[in-house]
Amino acid sequence: MTATERKQQVQDEAKEELLVGFDDTPAYTPTFSRLTFAKKPHTELFGTSIPDARCHLAKCLQTLTSSHPNQFLSVITNGLSTEQLLDIQKYCALAKVTLT
Repeated sequence: MTATERKQQVQDEAKEELLVGFDDTPAYTPTFSRLTFAKKPHTELFGTSIPDARCHLAKCLQTLTSSHPNQFLSVITNGLSTEQLLDIQKYCALAKVTLT
């Protein structure tokens, strides 16, 4: 056997050792399926302290912009995309607040 053939044989044996068959791991397939199709449980980030995060954000933004007039409103207007600004406006309408 030549050195090249021996090297090829060693590489093939190494590949075979790395491959794991289904017979070697009978519990793998059901476990994999359970993990693949598992649903992530819904977790309440703020608990009961903040019932609606959107309203809370709008009220906090109102407090911030009213304590520093014109400073943060321009940062918000210039730093956010049009879609993000529309979302902020919806949140403010939902919370019945205005940013100044």
